[in-house]
Amino acid sequence: MYREPFVRTPQELVDTKLELAEITAADTVVDLGCGDAFMLIEACQRYGCKAIGLELDAEVMALAKANVAKHNLQEQIELLEEDYYQFDYSRGTVYLIYLSRWELGRLSLPMEEAVKQGTRVVTHDFDMPAWKEAKHVAVPLMAGDTKDVYLYKVT
Repeated sequence: MYREPFVRTPQELVDTKLELAEITAADTVVDLGCGDAFMLIEACQRYGCKAIGLELDAEVMALAKANVAKHNLQEQIELLEEDYYQFDYSRGTVYLIYLSRWELGRLSLPMEEAVKQGTRVVTHDFDMPAWKEAKHVAVPLMAGDTKDVYLYKVT
């Protein structure tokens, strides 16, 4: 089964995604395909929230676990070797996602049916098919290109 590869999100995008999500200490931030857990670590350190990271690649998961332990965030960040198609989307209040538009399309309906009112979803590069964005920001990167970031609010 094909899965999206691990690509670390540039710091400029991390900052923008976290700011757009308007995270508070009461939130549970979920990263579908959390990679090395960097974005979850940043969210927990900045906002004091809880977080859940899903990652299927065992080597990348080992890196995520080591990073979470290095920052003493084991009580705040739960890491799951779980397929995001099997995840209970009602658990999160903020979703930080970097997946292809095709994958986002496959997640669109299951997420819409399960997430609670007030949930925020932030994607970059690709929009969420059939969802109306609350905000769209073009983020210039230090590498010279520009990336699109989309915020969705469930009402």
